[in-house]
Amino acid sequence: MTAYCTTANVRTIANLSTTDISDSDLRDILAVARKFVMQDVSAEIVDERVKTIDAYRENLIDSDNTIFYVQNSLNWYFFDRNGDGELTTTDVKVYSYDQDDDSRTELTVSAIDESGFVTLASAPSNTTTNKLTISYRYSRISIDDVRLVQAAAFLTAALAFTKLRADEMDNVSFGALKGIQKRKTFEWYDLRYRGLVTDMAKIPRRSRHAV
Repeated sequence: MTAYCTTANVRTIANLSTTDISDSDLRDILAVARKFVMQDVSAEIVDERVKTIDAYRENLIDSDNTIFYVQNSLNWYFFDRNGDGELTTTDVKVYSYDQDDDSRTELTVSAIDESGFVTLASAPSNTTTNKLTISYRYSRISIDDVRLVQAAAFLTAALAFTKLRADEMDNVSFGALKGIQKRKTFEWYDLRYRGLVTDMAKIPRRSRHAV
């Protein structure tokens, strides 16, 4: 799954060359931008109690079942939780709590489905587990939505121009930036980023369906 966008995407929309800003600096800025995008288009759930949702999503803790659904499943999407721009098993944490002393143990997640369920490497025992919890981020949009590429690219461009203007505006001529009006820097790209985030927030959540 994509890391929202690439430095090439940013250079294309902002007309930034390696003379204007190095690949290393641009990658660092993109890493920061991804975390802002993550926070703006998703929400975090910490230690959600696993319980029966419906006849299809029973979430049985019976020493046999390994598939567990979160409360937002089938209506929303799992989303990147650590800001690396990808959706992997590391973005979902599942814990079991011992019924005697309430100590917790992290369980191994072998697979996740973006529609909101996880597959554990082994089934939790119904004799030793009092409860399970799942921590995750969820969003109205899939991590593969093309709008994320645009959003991350616009925000990275905005932050890149902030760096250029703050560090170099008084000292150098920017080559490819010469013909760009001053307003078409941070404010211009940030405005388009905010517009995309607003549009993504308006996307209706998915219709719930049975599989």
